Amino acid sequence: MAYNKAKIVEAAQKALNQGRISQAIIEYQQVLRHEPKDQVTLMTIGDLFVRQGDTFQALEYFERLANLYLNDGFITKAIAIYKKIAKLAPEEMQPQERLAKLYVQQGVLSEARPIYLQLAESHLKGGRHQQAVGLLKKLLEAEPENLRIQVRLAELYLVIGKRKEAVEALVSVGKRMLENRDTGEAEKLARRALEVDPNHTGALTLRARCMVQNSKHKDAIQLLESLRDLDSGNEATAYAIELYLQKGLADRAVQLARRVFGRNSKNYGAAYQVAAALLESGEVALVVDLLGAIREAMIEGGDQERLAQALEAAAERFAGHVEPLEWLADVHRRTSDSFRLPNVLSRLAEAFVSKGELDRARQT
Repeated sequence: MAYNKAKIVEAAQKALNQGRISQAIIEYQQVLRHEPKDQVTLMTIGDLFVRQGDTFQALEYFERLANLYLNDGFITKAIAIYKKIAKLAPEEMQPQERLAKLYVQQGVLSEARPIYLQLAESHLKGGRHQQAVGLLKKLLEAEPENLRIQVRLAELYLVIGKRKEAVEALVSVGKRMLENRDTGEAEKLARRALEVDPNHTGALTLRARCMVQNSKHKDAIQLLESLRDLDSGNEATAYAIELYLQKGLADRAVQLARRVFGRNSKNYGAAYQVAAALLESGEVALVVDLLGAIREAMIEGGDQERLAQALEAAAERFAGHVEPLEWLADVHRRTSDSFRLPNVLSRLAEAFVSKGELDRARQT
């Protein structure tokens, strides 16, 4: 028998008028067998299953309808269907998660946020901690600036025994709090992180930064100097050097930079940082000492240009010292820089003349 949609719909309506919902569903299902993407029929069958009290069957048809809308690019219509599903079956988590995801796609975070939080809470109550973590991560992907969610995620990490992740999350939020001038909250988070891991470099550095914000520079320096790995070239190293230079403790900055370099010759960044800062304050001996120590490592590391810039600045700043010019000439020679080398050699010769070292001047 040929497919006649109008006749089938008429039979379905007749069954409905007689109160025979099951028969009406059977009729409408015939339409779907021929037109599986008929959106009106999918909605109708879903509604009829709801009237019949068969929510589970209704969800199947509503899900099919929502997927059709999504495939056609009608996100708003799909959201409406998933809202309908969420209302019918609030215990079903997957449709609600899809609804939240669609809200994120639409940029409506005010609607997505409570759904994600509610679902995460449900997973927690059910002991499904990993799923709760996954949902909070998804929310943070959509809303990375939400510090409250980051703190909640850190707490959840502690619940499931992921101490490292918890501390990292607490420190990350603490840094953001400090950037927002909320020193009190930042310090609370730093202390909380240190309760979990008393030796965590990031947490200790965060606490030191909070101390500085409260004008406790001396306490901050003492805290940083208590770190066993202060000479490892990490963020604590950089901050300690920054504080030393701020407070005029150039000798301590140089000593720490030399310790970092002595521990790993590839880690010359701290020494370069200190040398660059001391150039401005005119600390001749310290600058020459540091640049002399790290110049070979910088050349081996392919960092000749930055070295040349520092040596050029030192040569101009400290006209009475020939070492920066000698090292600069060496850099240009080893990099075959025939454009800049003659000028440096000429200046070096003049420097030797001014010092009365005529033989070296002629040699140059």
